[in-house]
Amino acid sequence: MPIKPDSSVWGTLLRACRNCRNLELGDEVARRLFEIEPDNAGNFVLLSNMYASHGQLEEAKEVRRTMESTGLRKETGLHKEQSMWYHSERLALSFGLITLPVNAPIRIKKNLRTCRDCHTVMKLVSEIFQRKIIVRNANRFHQFVDGFGSCMDYW
Repeated sequence: MPIKPDSSVWGTLLRACRNCRNLELGDEVARRLFEIEPDNAGNFVLLSNMYASHGQLEEAKEVRRTMESTGLRKETGLHKEQSMWYHSERLALSFGLITLPVNAPIRIKKNLRTCRDCHTVMKLVSEIFQRKIIVRNANRFHQFVDGFGSCMDYW
């Protein structure tokens, strides 16, 4: 890479390791993330879940104990978003559709995880309007083109 990878790059790689069931690389990537983002409980939870899915329950418990000993708790962004009674990325998408030139990609940045419904909307809109939609949420980048997402429906 021409630049030094940041937490979003490492986080994307960690989730890819989980999707591909590559625990060895996932463990190494998670350790780097712990150094960069020591307060991100999601990285700890993901590594713990990876260990558990590989039957390594003691290692999973140890990651959770480390997380708890540092006072970290996993907060879900979905409940916060539901309490707002709207989905900000859909509003941003609508604004992009009416204000940007037809051939311009729509870029959306969000600080919470994208919900399943919004993910589906992005796919559909990319196909219907023939637009490239790029969404950066709390966990990763998503690119939607022709009704398909780069995350292969893992959001």
